[in-house]
Amino acid sequence: MLDVEGAAYSSPISSEFVLSRDLPHYLAEHEGHVAAVIAFGQEPPSRVSAVRLAVAVPQLGPEEFVEVWHTATPVTYGCQEGISFCRNDEVMIGGLSIPDVGDGAIAQLACDAYRHLLDVAMAQGFPHLSRIWNYFPAINCETGGLERYRQFCIGRYQAFAAHDYPLAGELPAATAVGTLAAGFCVYFIAGKHPGRQIENPRQVSAFLYPPQYGPKSPSFSRATLTSWNAHARHLFISGTASIVGHETLHSGDVQAQVKEMLTNIDVVMEQALGDVPAPGTLEQAALFKVYLRHPGDLDVVLPALRAHLGKRPRIMCLQGDLCRSDLLVEMEGVVPLLGES
Repeated sequence: MLDVEGAAYSSPISSEFVLSRDLPHYLAEHEGHVAAVIAFGQEPPSRVSAVRLAVAVPQLGPEEFVEVWHTATPVTYGCQEGISFCRNDEVMIGGLSIPDVGDGAIAQLACDAYRHLLDVAMAQGFPHLSRIWNYFPAINCETGGLERYRQFCIGRYQAFAAHDYPLAGELPAATAVGTLAAGFCVYFIAGKHPGRQIENPRQVSAFLYPPQYGPKSPSFSRATLTSWNAHARHLFISGTASIVGHETLHSGDVQAQVKEMLTNIDVVMEQALGDVPAPGTLEQAALFKVYLRHPGDLDVVLPALRAHLGKRPRIMCLQGDLCRSDLLVEMEGVVPLLGES
């Protein structure tokens, strides 16, 4: 079902986790086609034409990677309204980084950031968001009587609403993770045509969460299946955790949370693709990021992921706070698909 042979040439955009020590050679080899360099717990190289972001979420494990997005055709770079971006004829990737968000400012900051990125994406001819990543500090802390993640959800909703963005049929896949340092960082992928919003029947859709989770429900889909052309698609899987219905399960038990999380990942893939790859058969082109609240849980989590996914997909392990204080682990995925869509 998953055919990734030649994926870099058939899809307008592709991603890889490149070992940090190999990055200079990789960038030289792909000069003119590098769209974005996302560095976790480190600084991206300064002399590269691309969207460059440093995310204050440290990596775990013996190897250090950089997330690199590249394109099959030459790209154009630009910057508008604080959004740096890269685009070709079929896809756009963009991002922004604000050094210090300040206490209590996250709702307005999120609203402004999303309004700017939507303005720029639409002006460039890419009005449909497929995937978006959000990183900011103190995500579970309260300011003004409301958790900062819930404040962020208010600002994000306000920006979508101001642009009349479809809030139940075209929401992007998303991640929101707490960083260990000040700053607000967002990056996104947008296309000319809408993707297919994927939901999980085991879970209440995030945009329909009851009021106990905040004044405005989170505005994201469980996954987005984006068709770039007749032969190339991407399945963008949102940050996925041990949530069934709308409730967190297995509080305090990381092993049980991993198992529930992987079940949710499988169900999302089945909803998107009509089938689930057999354990261990995913190709190396499939990339997963896993976020751990406690670094010491790595020795439990990583073997469980490898047993389920196999050794071929690359997994980047990161330390970050999650959108609920009782969640210990969360995972996201980017799965390229070739063949008739």
